[in-house]
Amino acid sequence: MIDINLLPPKPRAASTGLVLPVLLLLAGLAISAYLGYEYWGVQEDTAALRTSIAETEQQQAELQNELQSMGASGIGAAGVELIEKLRQQRPDVKTLIGRLEAPLPTGSTLETVRFGDAGLAWTCLFTSLGQASTYSSSLREQPELNGELIQSVKELPERGYIGTFELRLGTVTTEQAGDGE
Repeated sequence: MIDINLLPPKPRAASTGLVLPVLLLLAGLAISAYLGYEYWGVQEDTAALRTSIAETEQQQAELQNELQSMGASGIGAAGVELIEKLRQQRPDVKTLIGRLEAPLPTGSTLETVRFGDAGLAWTCLFTSLGQASTYSSSLREQPELNGELIQSVKELPERGYIGTFELRLGTVTTEQAGDGE
């Protein structure tokens, strides 16, 4: 069968065929401009960080030279005692992380550890609330982790639960003070 179309063709404006390529070209230029701007910003940040690192290394070298020029005799006995006291107060990171990871239930992970002025803060990822409760109870039973333990647990969609723990050093809880009401 042969189709014969006897209707006259509809004339189209010549500009309709140019709109889509022009829009695509403008979108491409906008994306290129945005990526160029972001690249330039990252380069500036990198340069600033490199400058900061160089300044810090220079300060470290100056302090190291000053320390070497003072020598062990220049510090004196009080200085040596102070340095030893500070070394003893500094926590052993491997041991501390081991103590934080030891009571973790199977399937849970230690996510972050952060030292601050107030104490120690860390986060753990749990698969259930029961695991978070078990971990919290285990922490409270460890005599090495004395201080005020603050905790919160939030649900992460499709990941489980994230527990945030903070150990404030230098405070005494009611159990430590002997106030067992």
